[in-house]
Amino acid sequence: MSDFLDTVGVDRSTFAKPEGPAVLEITAEHLNPNGGVHGGVIATLVDTAMGVAARHRLGDGRHVVTVSLTINFLNPAVVGDVLLITPTVSRVGSRLIFTGAEVVRSSDRTIIAQAIGSFAIIP
Repeated sequence: MSDFLDTVGVDRSTFAKPEGPAVLEITAEHLNPNGGVHGGVIATLVDTAMGVAARHRLGDGRHVVTVSLTINFLNPAVVGDVLLITPTVSRVGSRLIFTGAEVVRSSDRTIIAQAIGSFAIIP
């Protein structure tokens, strides 16, 4: 995985299990000017988690690249929240893989965001 995750403050080891959940504890560095977690942090988490799940589902060493990503932000997350990101793989085609992910607050299972994405398979 890239150094970009380090820049965002995400521990790469959290993506060790392809089926998730990936984990991120929200710190002040993750906040937008309104005091909530920045949407770009959530986007990075779901994109990475779904990509890892898609690549794992292939299981043959091929890579994937994001083609589309749609995120619905449902509730805010703040400093101290621990987020769990659980990806799913819906369909594997010959050229595309379709995925989803859910982001929940670990303390009360409130859904923070839901995402769907498609990934191109790189031969």
